[in-house]
Amino acid sequence: MYPSKRSIYEFISRTDGYFQIPDFQRPYTWDARQIQTFWDDLKKVAERNNTHYFGTIVLIREDGHSVIIDGQQRLTTSLLLINAAYHILKKTPAKSLDNIYTDKFLKDTFLVNTRSSDIRNREKITLRTVTTDNNVLEKIFIGKELDSNEQANKLYKAYMLFKKFLDAQDNINNYIEALHKFEIVEITLDDKDDNPQSIFESINSLGEPLSPGDKIRNWALMLKNKEARRIVYGDYWKNIENNLTRVEKDQQVDYISDFFRTYLMCKNNKFISEEATHPEFKKLLKDIDDNNIESIKEFYNDVQKYLLAYLSIKFMKINPQLEMFREQIFSLKFLKAEIINTAIINIFVDFIDNKLTTEEVTNSLYLVETFLARRLIGGFKAEGLNTRFPELHKAIRAKQEKYSDKTYDDCLSAWMLETRGRTSSLPTDADITISIKTLNFYGNKTYQQQYVLAKICDHLSKESTLLHSIYDKQIRLSVEHIMPRKIGPKWRSDLGSDWENVHDKWLHTLANLTLTAYNQTYSNHSFAQKKTMEHGFAKSPLPLNKYIAEFDLWNEESLKDRARWLSRQIAKIWKYPKTTFPSSNNDGDCEYYSPYNWEIKSGEKPATVSIDSDEFEVNSWVDLYTKVLSFIQENFYDKFVDLIDNKDLFGIKDKPLITMNKDILSTVGELGHETFIERNIGVHQIMRNIIKICEYVEYDEDNCPVSFTLA
Repeated sequence: MYPSKRSIYEFISRTDGYFQIPDFQRPYTWDARQIQTFWDDLKKVAERNNTHYFGTIVLIREDGHSVIIDGQQRLTTSLLLINAAYHILKKTPAKSLDNIYTDKFLKDTFLVNTRSSDIRNREKITLRTVTTDNNVLEKIFIGKELDSNEQANKLYKAYMLFKKFLDAQDNINNYIEALHKFEIVEITLDDKDDNPQSIFESINSLGEPLSPGDKIRNWALMLKNKEARRIVYGDYWKNIENNLTRVEKDQQVDYISDFFRTYLMCKNNKFISEEATHPEFKKLLKDIDDNNIESIKEFYNDVQKYLLAYLSIKFMKINPQLEMFREQIFSLKFLKAEIINTAIINIFVDFIDNKLTTEEVTNSLYLVETFLARRLIGGFKAEGLNTRFPELHKAIRAKQEKYSDKTYDDCLSAWMLETRGRTSSLPTDADITISIKTLNFYGNKTYQQQYVLAKICDHLSKESTLLHSIYDKQIRLSVEHIMPRKIGPKWRSDLGSDWENVHDKWLHTLANLTLTAYNQTYSNHSFAQKKTMEHGFAKSPLPLNKYIAEFDLWNEESLKDRARWLSRQIAKIWKYPKTTFPSSNNDGDCEYYSPYNWEIKSGEKPATVSIDSDEFEVNSWVDLYTKVLSFIQENFYDKFVDLIDNKDLFGIKDKPLITMNKDILSTVGELGHETFIERNIGVHQIMRNIIKICEYVEYDEDNCPVSFTLA
């Protein structure tokens, strides 16, 4: 290892070949903030003639060129500045007073290999960088027009900033001269040092920290065998990177880490956190021998298959082999439920490998969409599914091993019907009917509201195009409250004497929501006006609104009718699954009781409690009560916290029944989050409390989640 101090000007101008950024390096990462800092430092040096420490550059001399191990951001930035100056001077030579620096001088001194013994290389740009960066850099140098994707590249954006800065100067000599004062420490490695890839990974440079994608890239190309490195980079990695580097909102974003995290979850059939992605990837590659070219090809051919499936579900970049599933992929993509991606990708890969039929895939995609849609309409959150879906493919294949005559989709149906609890269960038709009347569906994200309502429209229409039109922004529809949030005298009259309760109960439910392009026009107008006005419900092309226009009044009876109508449509669109597997729900001769209808008899004790389909054994009424409160705390935490230390809403005899101060309780029971309950209460009070807290979170007698059996 040989360190030496010099200026960045001297370092670039004295090169005896060209600079190469090795394949395992990341692309250029400096953004506007860092470019501005560089420029500010350059200005200070130009004005004050002081020196500025610019960091370290680590390199290896190899076959007539320098391989840059660390410092590529500083080197590239300096060359981009010189490139901008070169093009400005080419156009406006007077910006270099007294012709101290000419465009030819900058080109020959910094930008091309004038000293190369090979005449063909003398007009090639000095820096050879990685992936798409290299094409962009070459186009910048020769002044070739860049496409929109290339213009989002950070190299181009930095170059354009330097052009802007330098264009504003009358004399740019001082800024080139200032590079003489930008001091670096140049470290040249030799054969005794660590291998360059390991050095790159361990360096904590002054620039941006390595992203997980950078680390994966580094490790994937960390091959001692040059032939293996050439094949991996040329035959596979370029394609991976080209597909996973995308332009979003005029910024380049790479999905390398996200893809390999998904790939690892698919292969391992388990959830893997973002932090664990790089370590897990290293473990995967550890078993691959650098010298076994065939095993490397086998690994990356497998990766390519998963990449095809990933691009289809992630970006709707659908491989021809999966084209027949385009409409189903689109519906799943619209839902933005990426927790399902691992299961879908495994299904697609098995289809590509001829392990699944077209019918099995079609039915399985329908089942997954049904599962998501029903849970969305039923108000079941998706968070608990992030660990279930990576395991799903393995679970289905295990079922098929046990029951060899069963198809994949039949096993998937059975899995959905067997799941229990709000975290993973499938809402029944009865659950959907209740949620349409009780759930605050307006509280969902806009695209979720649009998905359900537009799907119903498409189901009722001859041309199923509405969801596509919304997705492609060909039409802008908003969600409209039929009965508005603010109601005037006419609405109160239509709703009747109990108008306030009707309004509060139904306002945000699915039964009271529709789609329109004229939300502001409808405003708080009466129902009669909304029906008959220009673009009103009666003149709407949407089947949803045509149905609404059939009503003379919009009151509680109308809302109930529409709730029933919506239930029927939803049951047709997302049919409750059927399976040839025998039912696993065997309740035996046990009779279940509800807190609402059980007549308390002396000496009776509970044996089990069912809470939202989860079954627990219990040994006392207090144990049952504690499990119910734990369920409410876990699933309705925002409302639950309002009851803590609130003796008015949930207390007895001026004492709260839920508290964070256990010292005020007679007999202490413990819930999660350092919350405690009073255990010293009788069976009657326990039942009253269960009913009270369930109704507080908007259950009622018709959909009480609690039932129990007796010992």
